Order: sequence, then C-alpha cells, then structure tokens
Amino acid sequence: MFRARHPECEVRAREVHLGDVFGPLRRDELDLVAGPVLLTEPTGLIVPRDHRIARSSSISSTATGIDVVSIGGPASAYWHRYLDETWHIAPARPIGAHTFEDVLTAVAFGAGVHPAGSHAELHYPRRGTVYVPFDDGQGHAWRPVWMPGVETARLQAFVRTMLDTVDELGAEHYVAGPPNRSPK
Repeated sequence: MFRARHPECEVRAREVHLGDVFGPLRRDELDLVAGPVLLTEPTGLIVPRDHRIARSSSISSTATGIDVVSIGGPASAYWHRYLDETWHIAPARPIGAHTFEDVLTAVAFGAGVHPAGSHAELHYPRRGTVYVPFDDGQGHAWRPVWMPGVETARLQAFVRTMLDTVDELGAEHYVAGPPNRSPK
C-alpha cells in the first residue's frame, strides 16, 4: 500500500535474529524510537503436540514446571530475564535457539515450550506444535521503530500507511482468532 501511495520512496526492511536482537543497537548500528501501537495480540505458549499443556484450552501465564526453549547468542541473558520477569518461567536446557524458526523446530522436537503471540499460530504453523493462549490477558503490542532524527514527512507517511492498513484489513488479518485445537 505504501509503495502505491508513494512510488518515489524506497522501502528497506531488515530482519534481526532473535539471538542477536540487540546486537545492532550495541554496535551502534541502530538507535531506535518507538512509534504508535499498530495492534495488540494475546500471548500464549507454543507447545509440542503431545505435551500435557497441548490438551488445555488455555494456561496461566504464571504456571510452574514448564521447560522453555532457551535463546542463544548475545541476547540470551536479556530474553531469559524477560521470560522470568514476565511469565516466571526459565529455560531448563541450553538449546540456544538463534531464530524463531529454531525455536519452532526445538518445540516440535519436544525440547520445551516457548511464549509467542497468537500470530504464531496463524503465520508459523508447524507440524507437531499447538498454540495454547494464556488465560490472564498477557499480550504483545506491535509498533514500528526507527532511528532518532529521521522523523521526516516520508516516515510519517509510512507510519500512517501502516496504521491505515491495519485499520483497513483489521487486526484479525495479522493475529490469530480463537485457537485451533486440532493437532497440526
């Protein structure tokens, strides 16, 4: 939609791996400003299909005794602290996933579970996994980020286009609806 509205602009996207999500910031490659919330979504756990939690319609975000797939790389200490502070869960084994695909593969092979937004069920279906939502309203907020000092008319137009697109398509286009309880 943005390219149609502003064909004179070049859009570049950059993927940052889960295991090094803060590396570009630490190396001064990025310094970010958070923009407006585009959408919010429920959060839950991605679990192996044969895990005891997979049969549940939901789970408390403070459930105990859950093995979580660990994140490797420079961001591991941050992620593990975040998991502990947010959901009071900690990795039990040093798997060291570096990408979300690594996480999904580890979960599918029974190495543990991992928190994710409901969009994971819609956009990252994986044979052998099931998404189980938290029952207490834990959620993610998604927002654009950009480098400080570049708040130009083009950037404002890009953010406006993102907001318009979410309004036009609806949040349901991006995040999953009610969980699909059938095994994938």
